[in-house]
Amino acid sequence: MKKTTVNGVMYLCPTYLVRAGDGWQVRMPDEPTLFFSDGVYGGAEESFAEALRARSLKGPISGLSYPLADRERKNKKRPTGIPGVFLCEKHPKGKNVAEYQLQIRVPGIPIRTLYVGTTNTWGDRYQEKLSEAKRLHQQLTLQLLQPDSTGGGSPMVK
Repeated sequence: MKKTTVNGVMYLCPTYLVRAGDGWQVRMPDEPTLFFSDGVYGGAEESFAEALRARSLKGPISGLSYPLADRERKNKKRPTGIPGVFLCEKHPKGKNVAEYQLQIRVPGIPIRTLYVGTTNTWGDRYQEKLSEAKRLHQQLTLQLLQPDSTGGGSPMVK
């Protein structure tokens, strides 16, 4: 759960419940956004409680509204053999050698990066890092597919 601090009080926000200006928003996919203003509900804590109640009525998120790739794209510039894992070449400013990294991309989760090596060293470490990237991609995919536990969340005093 994401943590958000309002007026020195930390709130644990389940997925799709966010702080927006002077209130809380429930932003469910494919549904209208619901806004709970602090002014209407008597303060941040009360509007959070109401937004949390509305979010919990929506139920857990158990599926995706989009499919995950089951095979690699045919036009991928540097094929890795794993959908969602990309080999990237970087040219740092002021350096004469390129650096290689593997990016693990799963929709809805921040991109993870594994450093492989430089032009001179990446070939020796590539298979080891590719195996690590495959394991991480599988973990992130499983994390994405597990139902969201949004049963409760309460403010915690900082």
